[in-house]
Amino acid sequence: MKSTAILVLSLGLALSSLGNDAPSVNAFTETLSRGPWADLPVRTVGLVRHAKVRDRQATTVAAVKAALGLNPAAATAVVGAIARALPNLAAVAAETAAAEQPKQAPEIALAAAAGARSAAADIVAGVCRAAPAQYEGVAVAVSEVGPGLGKEILRGVAIAQPDLKVPIDRVVAGYSGHVPSVALVLTQAKGTPPVTDPIRTGPVPGGGPLPYAGPLSPVSQAVPSPKYKTP
Repeated sequence: MKSTAILVLSLGLALSSLGNDAPSVNAFTETLSRGPWADLPVRTVGLVRHAKVRDRQATTVAAVKAALGLNPAAATAVVGAIARALPNLAAVAAETAAAEQPKQAPEIALAAAAGARSAAADIVAGVCRAAPAQYEGVAVAVSEVGPGLGKEILRGVAIAQPDLKVPIDRVVAGYSGHVPSVALVLTQAKGTPPVTDPIRTGPVPGGGPLPYAGPLSPVSQAVPSPKYKTP
């Protein structure tokens, strides 16, 4: 009961500091540092949930930064908790966490997508923007959430990596619109050399698994428990 009262008071003090200004990472750090490390994800969700609706996106960014500043190993647990409680903020939480901990980007994306499957494309796009060198690992990790997400995952990759959109579209078209596996499509999309147009001169963007046959149309689970540091 006492710890609950302290948590409510801390949340109130932190949120009262928002006013008309951007949420303060420092204020959130002080709030989140109170209490057991195991409760860090719950306390982070509390900060976001108790913020005004118009402030929730900025609050998510500040709260995730504060939480990971205290315990970087909690990235997947914090993002997963936010995704389950507030799915519409899963992509924001995941992108923020990946920017703070890019080496954990695939695991962060998986945790977010496991909690908010419907936001898979936005999650992949956000995490790939934050950690562009990890785009393949991010996409493959999210594909582990379950079947049927292939096209959404590839759409997210194409948003973050626009140069891959045409190659991805061509590879998928070569499989009659079916995605055999995210890993296979990305491997073929990045590894297929440009195909020479037999009618026009110059390369056809993106190559593909099938010979070029004419002008291109315009391109219009369970989350592993983190290891917490001893406070």
